[in-house]
Amino acid sequence: MDPARPRPGLPKEEWTIPLGKKLDLLRAGILPFLIFFSMTGLFFMGWTNLVENSAVGVVGATLAALFRGRLTFEVPEATVHKTLAMIRMFTWIILAALCFGAVFDGLGAVRSIKGFFLDRLGLGLREALTWRWTVPALGRSGVREVDSPDPGSRALAAPGPGHME
Repeated sequence: MDPARPRPGLPKEEWTIPLGKKLDLLRAGILPFLIFFSMTGLFFMGWTNLVENSAVGVVGATLAALFRGRLTFEVPEATVHKTLAMIRMFTWIILAALCFGAVFDGLGAVRSIKGFFLDRLGLGLREALTWRWTVPALGRSGVREVDSPDPGSRALAAPGPGHME
């Protein structure tokens, strides 16, 4: 791209950045990359697990803020508040999932699904478990609806030999 060519909507002062400013921006991004790559390296070399690795990142970020003079009392306080907000959010998500599971089980949906696969489709336990993991993995590729002897219901069937989609 031609640097002398004007960009629509921006004055020339905004799209031309002096070399000194570019170097300042580059220098500002080096420390976060060093922290990131040290964490990644320690983890992939097997020296730390995920929890220890997060502690390495926290120590690196804290030391970086300390050396740059940006570590004030407000920074850890805001960090704690944001962390607690995330914990609250995940706690509500887990609580909702547990409530959904209890209602799902309480309404007898597990028995209904088991009856559908074992009794209605006539699958054995092994076939039902295989069906459970292969259909989502294949995205229902090759599975088609067929007429069921029971009016108002549908059954699923795999394609016959030589079937091409």
